[in-house]
Formats: sequence, structure tokens, C-alpha cells
Amino acid sequence: MFAPVFIDHKGHRILRLDYSGLSPDQLVGAMREAMRVVALQPPGSVRLLTIANALLDERSAEAIRRYARHNKPYVRASALVGPSPFQKVLLLSIKVQGRPELEAFDDEEKAKDWLVSH
Repeated sequence: MFAPVFIDHKGHRILRLDYSGLSPDQLVGAMREAMRVVALQPPGSVRLLTIANALLDERSAEAIRRYARHNKPYVRASALVGPSPFQKVLLLSIKVQGRPELEAFDDEEKAKDWLVSH
């Protein structure tokens, strides 16, 4: 079950979102919940850690694009862990659309270290 959770890493608050194993339909619903949580935070304050081991289809990929646009005012930095090749292409397209604070990582600890440096 998906549940956004705030964690502490080196004295910094990080919102951890684990989408592991979600179906495309579940992913869309989880993103709605994540958007709600993110929107409750002050603008420019969210360090976002996303575990991206979910299945994607065109509908969920479009939901990711909407999610990224929605979160832009709130997110200080965003790290994606474990993206598939398709997810990496999607991430690159989002970065090109004005979201340079997004980075992909293969390791969660490296992602958290990068987040706290931003």
C-alpha cells in the first residue's frame, strides 16, 4: 500500500514516496495522494525522494507529467531511485520542461545525500 512518509536524513526532512510494485492504475491514485501531501508544504521546501519501481503505461506517464507540473512550486530538489529506461526518458523530458532540480540515482543513500546538498 502506498503511503507518503517524511524521513530525516542528516538533519533534513525528505518526503519519501515508494511506488514499488504499483500497477499503472494504482500509480495514478498514489500520485494524487502525493500531490495532496506536497501541496500542504511551503513553496520551495520539499526534498522529494521517489522510489520508482512501478509499472507505467501511457495514462500513468501522463499522470507523472501532471504530477511534475503540479509539484514544481513546492519542490526544492527531487531524486528518483531505480528508474527504468522508459522512466529515465520521461525524467529527461520533464527536466527539459524547466525542472532542472530532478536527478536519477541507482542507490537510495546516494539520492538522499544529493537531496540534502540542495
